[in-house]
Amino acid sequence: MSEEVYDSWDDTLEEDRQSGRSGSNKKWQLLWRPTEAPTRIHLCHPEHPYLHPLSGKMLPFRSGKRHFLPKMGKSRNGLFMECGVDRGDPCVVCAYSRPTVFGLSNVAADATMAKFAAKTYYSVSGWVEEEYHSVDVENYTGEGTHKERWRCEGRGCEYCAKKYPKVYGTRMYMEVSPGQWRGAFQDLHKKIENRYCRCGGTIYVPNFTCAGCGEFLLDVCTYCSCGSGDVALDVDQGQAVCGGCGASWSAFYTEHPKVYEASNEPHVCPNCRHKGFPKPTRICSTEGCEVSPYSVFDCQLTVRVTGTKKEKRLIIDNYKIQEPDPRLFDPSLQGDNEWGPIMAEAHRSPINLEEVLKSKSVDDQCLALEKANPFTAAARGGQRFAKYQGPQSQDTESAE
Repeated sequence: MSEEVYDSWDDTLEEDRQSGRSGSNKKWQLLWRPTEAPTRIHLCHPEHPYLHPLSGKMLPFRSGKRHFLPKMGKSRNGLFMECGVDRGDPCVVCAYSRPTVFGLSNVAADATMAKFAAKTYYSVSGWVEEEYHSVDVENYTGEGTHKERWRCEGRGCEYCAKKYPKVYGTRMYMEVSPGQWRGAFQDLHKKIENRYCRCGGTIYVPNFTCAGCGEFLLDVCTYCSCGSGDVALDVDQGQAVCGGCGASWSAFYTEHPKVYEASNEPHVCPNCRHKGFPKPTRICSTEGCEVSPYSVFDCQLTVRVTGTKKEKRLIIDNYKIQEPDPRLFDPSLQGDNEWGPIMAEAHRSPINLEEVLKSKSVDDQCLALEKANPFTAAARGGQRFAKYQGPQSQDTESAE
């Protein structure tokens, strides 16, 4: 698996918040949605980092946008339409919402579509580390079957009673709103990368500085409240000890509410006027260590959701820093006959979310929206489209 080193995600997530701002059957087979039942998952480093289309930063998760159009789609229950404008791809919804922006003089603006601005969401791949059953399911065409993995229900499981073969885990990707990502994954990630080092030592953050010029912004244990700078770190007790007055306090910044809250907010540097999140100064309890922190991608996470619709919250109940479960890659635990090696090998390959979540072709978009192709009316509009960066909407939770 790739172990890319990524810069801080904070500024990019903040840009998405401020700006407010499909696929085949394979997409829906791989999509996993957490439920109220606690489930163990492990996020996966992508083979290549994902380029954020606006900030230009490299990230281990993909930032995308999509429109949700209610009362559309085959069943009229609503339709999600991936918006590729920020990536230079044509979007039929955007074209009908603001045709003049694309130079489409022969296209009438659709006031209904203009109501449904594209909203940001994040996607990340990984594995569900739970027991499943391998089940042969008839194809919708009525010809032949395909294999699906159905979660084992434990005691009283009807699939166990039917003696469906057991297999371990499944690869997946999940989609979350920016609010869910920041409140669950990002918050935990920052706590992990500022505490656990790959050498086995403990990371401490004595202060936070400006990412632009290095100006001192937040203090944890560099100075004592008595004014003394003679502060030592007791790594055995996790305490900062003042050599001047003898006072001691926790050396972990997360245990100081005001410092912790301030570390999660953008600051304007009084020296260089750079606006951004404070940069942690990291030191390791292992002498001579250059500090190599773990991340949320190095953990088994136990996740669940609470609430419904706008009250839905993603909860991480527990985390363990460990490698992906080896049973995911054991052919004997991945299926009968030829399927075991095939699935074990598939689990070793991260899902390419750029491929899975890429925008539909213009023709497919038009077919799903039941609209004529707006770009055939003016070739010049199609040429200008890739230069357009797209309308920005207020940050909201992704549509359910």
